[in-house]
Amino acid sequence: MAGSSHGVIDYDWLVSNLQVETVSVGVDDQKVGELQTFVIGPKGVYAAEAYVLGLFQLYPTIYFHKATRGVEKLFTEMLVRVFTLVKDSAVDATGLSKDHPLVTFAKDADNLGAALNLDDAVVFGALAQLAEASDPLISEFATRIRDRKLFKCFDIREQARACISSSVNVQEAERMISKISIRVVEKVELWRKSSPEVHILYDKASRPPYKRFDESKGPLNQIMVRTGSGMSDLGEFSPVVNSIPTFEVSRYYFDREQVGVATMLKDVLNEEIKNVL
Repeated sequence: MAGSSHGVIDYDWLVSNLQVETVSVGVDDQKVGELQTFVIGPKGVYAAEAYVLGLFQLYPTIYFHKATRGVEKLFTEMLVRVFTLVKDSAVDATGLSKDHPLVTFAKDADNLGAALNLDDAVVFGALAQLAEASDPLISEFATRIRDRKLFKCFDIREQARACISSSVNVQEAERMISKISIRVVEKVELWRKSSPEVHILYDKASRPPYKRFDESKGPLNQIMVRTGSGMSDLGEFSPVVNSIPTFEVSRYYFDREQVGVATMLKDVLNEEIKNVL
């Protein structure tokens, strides 16, 4: 749907190499029985690796892309503010009518019918009303989402990585980047508390390339591969899958016109890079 060529998977070959095998099931590492399920045959290992790699590539390029996450942060902050005002009996400040589906849901989130009335069309259609809200945060964020005037992204990990010498091995470089990111966030969060009037949003997320086998969750939460020696978890059997590091995000979003915020972020980052390198 996004028009990306990433994540191309050889479904036909994977399906043709599916086999039904009996695998163990258990709770807290204790085997309690067996269950038949689909596994990948020996010839499908490379296609299974490509499947995991293809899926993983979608996180930096689509799911965790800075623009995608930037819209999500604005949207989340806006909805939290809308729901807060509704619960405080201040619906008029949201710009929505008292019987709008978002208002109905905010009043009774446990109501399944209220939840089912929400879809993309309802939310997107509400942006025009939200943009006219008397509440400044709702009005600003709704307008930004509607007109795609997104906040500027400051990617801590990406900028730190650019400053680390290529001679540093990958594991050590990632350790240094994580250390820098933690220190930068600690300082910026202190600054945010002293400047509540400034809209600066923090985004942190991580995604392992493959969820490892967990017996307590049953045999369907991983890809099992039939090998010459028996059944193996793809995450343990494949050196390719086993070597992919966890993808992590540590970013700040802020108004492009807030030059002081950009300067502050750069100064803090440069200081911590010097302390770590």
